[in-house]
Amino acid sequence: MNDSMIKVAVADDNPGMRQYVAEAVNESRDMKMVGEATDGEALLELVKVARPDIVLADLIMPHYDGYMFIEKIRNMVDMVPPDIMIISAVSSEIIVNRALAMGAKYYLIKPFEKEVLRKRIYDVLDMGGIRMDTGKSQDDHMRAVERITNILLSIGISAGIQGYRTLKDAVMLSLENPAMSKNLTKNLYPTIAEMHHTTPKNVERSIRHAIDTSWQQGKLSRLNAILNIDVCSGNEKLTNRELIALLTEHLMIKKYY
Repeated sequence: MNDSMIKVAVADDNPGMRQYVAEAVNESRDMKMVGEATDGEALLELVKVARPDIVLADLIMPHYDGYMFIEKIRNMVDMVPPDIMIISAVSSEIIVNRALAMGAKYYLIKPFEKEVLRKRIYDVLDMGGIRMDTGKSQDDHMRAVERITNILLSIGISAGIQGYRTLKDAVMLSLENPAMSKNLTKNLYPTIAEMHHTTPKNVERSIRHAIDTSWQQGKLSRLNAILNIDVCSGNEKLTNRELIALLTEHLMIKKYY
């Protein structure tokens, strides 16, 4: 390995997410994945052996959670500790602020595109001219995540419903990169499939299932009041593309992102 390459380690108990992060890192010419762990305790041992420049850690993990890992890394005296970036679907402002106050250099909310992850790694390591910025703050992202979560809950799509995560990811990715939503089958679905270690077809079906569930419960028509426009009646069912576009446009118009 070239000594000038950025050495990255990741800890997440989701194998699909670990693979997605590893692919994002290894696709870069100047980054290298030096190890993966499924929990905070294993990550701590990995750090001692592999000496990464930056660690990407989920907040909720077996054994040591993200908080405990940060604390143990901060107290290490026999080596220069790596920078820490938390990658998590938890977007509570209190939780984010606590992680940053404890020593995490950045808090990246899932879902995210590979290019965004690479940019944030450069940001954390202050790579100067290589660094790029999307122009959106972490607060913007958190507000958008919270708003889309509330809308989905209002129309009967909760965390236990198949398609909840993929639909939420589809809207957030469309917000971050509007070009993604112009071609769902070639751009958006494959990106989400990579994140969840599944197929684009399964992503499409899961979103369809979430919409069908909302419609069967008679809750899809609640969008009329939420979005303040007449988008559907109790007998009408939106397509995947229509719902993703409506929710994305709503968040943009209301300046949630």
